[in-house]
Formats: sequence, C-alpha cells, structure tokens
Amino acid sequence: MDVATGRIRGRWQRLADRLGFRPVFRKTLLGSRMLGLVGDRHGYLVAIASTWTLNRSSIDLLVRFPQRHTVLGFRDDLLRNPALVAAFGRRRRLPRRIRRTVVLADGTVLVRLPYELFPPSAKKVERVLDGLIAAMGDHVRTLERLCEVCGRPTDLAIFLSDGVPALLCEPCVSGYGDQEQEIQRMVRELEPDLGEGSHLGVAAGVAFGIVVGALSSICVVLGGEAGGLIAAPGFFVLGYLTAALASRGFVGSSLASSLLKLPLAAAGAFVAWVVMNAVAKQTIDPALWNMTLVLNSVWRPGASSPKVALILGLSALAGAFVEIVVFALTRRRPVRTMKIDRVEARRASQEPEPATSPEP
Repeated sequence: MDVATGRIRGRWQRLADRLGFRPVFRKTLLGSRMLGLVGDRHGYLVAIASTWTLNRSSIDLLVRFPQRHTVLGFRDDLLRNPALVAAFGRRRRLPRRIRRTVVLADGTVLVRLPYELFPPSAKKVERVLDGLIAAMGDHVRTLERLCEVCGRPTDLAIFLSDGVPALLCEPCVSGYGDQEQEIQRMVRELEPDLGEGSHLGVAAGVAFGIVVGALSSICVVLGGEAGGLIAAPGFFVLGYLTAALASRGFVGSSLASSLLKLPLAAAGAFVAWVVMNAVAKQTIDPALWNMTLVLNSVWRPGASSPKVALILGLSALAGAFVEIVVFALTRRRPVRTMKIDRVEARRASQEPEPATSPEP
C-alpha cells in the first residue's frame, strides 16, 4: 500500500488535467511504473489504463457502480442509449466492432478503445467516458460514499485493487493486509509431506529420464563420446524439473526435503543414462531387448567413458541444486496477494454525495 511517485507527460498528462484524475504508480526494480489514472467522475469511480498485446493496443475505461443495483438487460440498454451512441460519433446504433468492446462484470463496466498505432486523444477518451457515465446514470445509481466492506462513512480513501478502483476505509485495508501476512506466515511454517514429495519426485524422475534419455541418444549416435557431453544441458533440465515436481509434492520446506531432491534427481539421471545408452546401442547395432542389454547399458558405457557419466550426473545434481535455491528464494511469497494501491484520501467529516440517478 506504499504510495509510489512518478511523472507523466504527453497524452496522459493532458487526460489527467481534463478529468481531474490522479496517476497511480507502483514501485518496481527499475523505478516507478504507472498503473493508470483513477478518480471520481460524476459519482462513479473510474480507472483508465492502457493494455498492449501482440496484435493490438487499447485504452481501457473501467467504471464502478453498486452491484446490487444491476438490472437485467443492462448491457443492451447501455448499447442502445443515445448518450453512448453519440459519444462514439454515431446517430442510430453502435456497429458490432464497437459493441464487442463493451464488457460488463459484477459492479463494473469496461469499455476498450483499441488502436493500431496512435492512441485516442484525450478529448475522445473524455467524450466516451462522459457518454458512458451518462448512459449508466439512466439505469444504475452512483456509488454510495461508504466503505464497500464494512459500510462505514469514516476514514475513507480510494484504492486501486488489481486494476479496479474501490472506496474503502483504512481499518478494512489494514485488516486485510494483516490477514494476508498471517496466511503467508502459516504457509512458510507448513511442514513438508516427505512421502508425497518422494512419490511425485520418483515418478517425475522416471518420466523425464525416459524423455531426456531418448533425446540424448541422438547425440550419442551422431557424436559418440562428444555427443554424450552435448547432452549435459538436457540432464541439467532433468534435475531441475524433477526437483520442481518434488517441491509440489512436499508443499512445505525443510532441510530434509531439500536434501531429498538430490537423490531423486540422481535417480532420474540414472534412468536417462540407461535409456540413452540402450537406445543408442539398438540404433547402431540392433539386438533383442532383454535384461542383458539393460545391464550392459549401465556398466559398459560407464566403464569406457567415466568422464561422460560423471559430467552428466553432476549436471543433473546441478539442476536440482539450482531448483532448491530458486524454491528457497521464491517461497518467501508463496501466496499470491492482492495488490492494493492508495489513490486518494477523503476527509472523515466529508458528507456523502447525494445520488442523483434514479432507481432502476
């Protein structure tokens, strides 16, 4: 909930000046990143942000309204409302390409303004936003100036919660943060399930060992001993994935569960070693599949090329060790938390604004 500061310019600055909205920033490793513009427009909370995809970009206008005032057929009424139609420069009805950009959810209306190269001007964004709000005002009330969680009118502030503006009070936001921290603490202190993690790790080692061994046999057939060394990155991936699957079974973390990932990765490397040599042998000199072939695929290549066997085994253990380090670092935040950014505070003595819109 820390307030990050930054600077905006160009179209975003002009749009913020026209609407009287405040930019919301979030701190990142490279500085502050703007999440969007948030403010109160004619009694409705509004968030304006930009999105980018591989094919198209857009300016998104998200407007909040009371959920309990949603009426049946609200979207059709909005799309037929003259105010929204005129906002897009139309006279009778909106074309299908524009109708697809209007999306409704619980208590929110989202309108996307797509563009190919140049974003829409601040004047157009304001016109569409005002047309949307005017159309909504004919069917739903404005938001009450009460906390959306507890219903109290004091200590209110506007927050941006995962891109959605909300009117909340300080105690509710603080209490929610305390609950998330408690959940994180409980997860960090969770004892690992060694049995489930071991079973999942063995299954992952066998499965990935067969796949990596079959692929590595191609390197052996084409390059001989040097080809076996080329397969080292594959064994590294094998060790990492085996340890990662075991981590999903362990859930919790301890010294025992971390050390147990190393023999699981070694077992996966052993399976890959056998499969790699057996398939390579069958490709070069086809013979019957029997236990003798399997045993020879273990000892003979190891005796003739101990350096290759050692490098491949260490590669798998290195992959498991990297996963152990990554899991230990990322486990500090194992639970996805809701990002809540402060936008604007209100005075505790401020009177609620009267709702000017009629009942639906």
